[in-house]
Amino acid sequence: MTKARSLYVKKAINANVDMVSKIAGWKAPFVNFVQGTSIFKYLAEKILKVDRRRTLPSYTTETLESWYKKHYKSQGNTQKVALFADTYINYHEPQVGKAALKLLTDCGYEVILASVGCCQRPRISNGFLKEAKAEGTDVAEKLLPYIKEGMKIVVCEPACTSALIDDLPDLIEDINLSNALKSNVMAIDVFLANALASGQLKGKFVAKLTISYCMDIVIKRRLSVLVA
Repeated sequence: MTKARSLYVKKAINANVDMVSKIAGWKAPFVNFVQGTSIFKYLAEKILKVDRRRTLPSYTTETLESWYKKHYKSQGNTQKVALFADTYINYHEPQVGKAALKLLTDCGYEVILASVGCCQRPRISNGFLKEAKAEGTDVAEKLLPYIKEGMKIVVCEPACTSALIDDLPDLIEDINLSNALKSNVMAIDVFLANALASGQLKGKFVAKLTISYCMDIVIKRRLSVLVA
């Protein structure tokens, strides 16, 4: 395989990571085993240029979406918010999504899980803009009903947040849909900080300095929530 062809294959796989997750998620134990083998790591290094010392993220046996449908119970809160189920918290690290659900619920919100597809960050970052535009428009249209109900869309992953409010709006042709994303999608810490400032939150809170990472490293003030 030529260097150019290898690079294209790598970018194509990275760009369609959400599709790979959907295929492999229910086969998690087998896929996780294969990813840990020496032959897989050798091939990944040769084809995808992933160092063989690196083990790819494992897949969960139960997606966040599946867990939510089985276990999430309404607490009768009147305020509603939608949690964006990005690929990583849905297929790889559902415990992050569960923690976000608990946090938002303890803060007095009814949380609706918005499992509507990928934010398109992988496609955008790998140059597949045509595909990102088509898929991203579909995702935005699926988010619109939540927005029309007055809900904010909160996102755990910084890269997903920037894709939804910075990059996708520039690709989407529908100006109203584009503006809806910009105005109603936000990082979960920003959402909680705004809610705290407006006096909407329940519980006791202390300020805690942490470091976030994404395209660049930034320092933000986040909320550590101590629920009584």
